[in-house]
Amino acid sequence: MSAVNNRGYEDDHGDDGKWLQCDCDRSFSEPAQCRRVAIAASSLLTEMIQGKALTDVQDITPEMITAALGGLPKVKLHAASLAEEALKEALEHYGASHG
Repeated sequence: MSAVNNRGYEDDHGDDGKWLQCDCDRSFSEPAQCRRVAIAASSLLTEMIQGKALTDVQDITPEMITAALGGLPKVKLHAASLAEEALKEALEHYGASHG
């Protein structure tokens, strides 16, 4: 299984603890396709949260990201979940560092 780092590049190391696992079914999906969908979901999420209050941002769900993308194939739904998980971690980090 390969991993996609926080810059969207594929790597098999995953040794710095900041890597997101890409769980695509390899018989159906190429790693590059997985990477593109994950980048699209994350990019769209950044647009969704701009100008929003933190209380509104924390309520974003993978389903909301998927809908904003116009839907995703079943085997790609995890891309929206990865984006949402990254958002939640960023919010936790922000909360911890800003009291």
